[in-house]
Amino acid sequence: MKQAELSKSIQSWDQIHEFVMKGAPVHADDIAVIDDPSHYGVIHGDFNTTNFHFIDDENQLSVFDWDQAHRGWYLWDLA
Repeated sequence: MKQAELSKSIQSWDQIHEFVMKGAPVHADDIAVIDDPSHYGVIHGDFNTTNFHFIDDENQLSVFDWDQAHRGWYLWDLA
């Protein structure tokens, strides 16, 4: 399966947590970039300091606990 096809099979932001965000209003600017892979795609969904480990002397980042991964806006992971 190609990466783009696999990405589309992952739940979207309004499907996580038993659809708690289903029907939430979304700004038109955000809707406009959903098809733009530079703004929207698979994100971690729970990116915080307890879900990654940085090895300083190797300059390596390991991210784990992907149970809330979903398709959404990349900036959402940083918010």
